[in-house]
Amino acid sequence: MAYGVISQHNGLIEVNSKPGRTAFTISLPLLSATAAMDAGRGKDKISPGGNETILLVEDDLAVRNATCAILKYGGYNVICSENGREAVEIFRKPAAGIDLVLMDVIMPVMNGKEAYLQIRSLCPDVRILFTSGYTADILEKEGVNQMLVLEKPVSPNMLLMVVREALDAQPDSEEVVA
Repeated sequence: MAYGVISQHNGLIEVNSKPGRTAFTISLPLLSATAAMDAGRGKDKISPGGNETILLVEDDLAVRNATCAILKYGGYNVICSENGREAVEIFRKPAAGIDLVLMDVIMPVMNGKEAYLQIRSLCPDVRILFTSGYTADILEKEGVNQMLVLEKPVSPNMLLMVVREALDAQPDSEEVVA
């Protein structure tokens, strides 16, 4: 996961290992002060939210809590689940009224692809958006290489924007994964 995040930021990671000692060196590119200020502009602008219900499926507690808080800030009703099996059980409840499933790809108990297939069999029209912090080669091994995945970490504004786009997409359009 660390390699994936560092690579996404055009960085390098080196490992030097000797008996009894391992050292990691991480190199990330610097931003000029002007570029940093430009990158910060517009971050105060929050994408429009909504009042739909989102089933958040994330095994990492800290990521789940942060993502839940961002979605609630955006006005969404959020139901949280820590793995695919639990998500499928929640989805089976008719009172859940889920408009979008925001699901991690790689999780214990039942991974995102397995949960995706079961949820799709229950409701073929549900919108599903995948997230992952893993690199493309690992996702390919998981069988999701044909799907686009929202890469973690993701900024709060980008998360809200992609969720809004997924909810607003036409029901008969191609699978909504960003």
